[in-house]
Amino acid sequence: MANSIFKHNSTQTTGAIAHSLVVPVGQTYRIITATVKMAGTPTTSENYTITINANAGETFDTEIHSLDLQGATNPTDNIWFPDGYPLYLEGGDALDIAFPNTEAFTWASQITVERV
Repeated sequence: MANSIFKHNSTQTTGAIAHSLVVPVGQTYRIITATVKMAGTPTTSENYTITINANAGETFDTEIHSLDLQGATNPTDNIWFPDGYPLYLEGGDALDIAFPNTEAFTWASQITVERV
């Protein structure tokens, strides 16, 4: 099976961010990027996080990125990518993006992966 790159988009909303990409059993994905777009600049100190939710169980879940958007250089357009080493998701793993969004800004997120 050839490698293929695809993007998984969230539904745009004003609630808390809870975007999850689940890898189908039997497949492996390499994480390329995760993005979050906010319609306004947060004034409340809240972190957005990216977590690998491991199929192997909660003990193996790993937060791989956390950023307080209130103090970010560019709080409305944020892109994250693995720095230095590739990160892989195996069948049943999920990549989760979360943000409390108490100010209820409209937001959208996107996860880009490559099937390997």
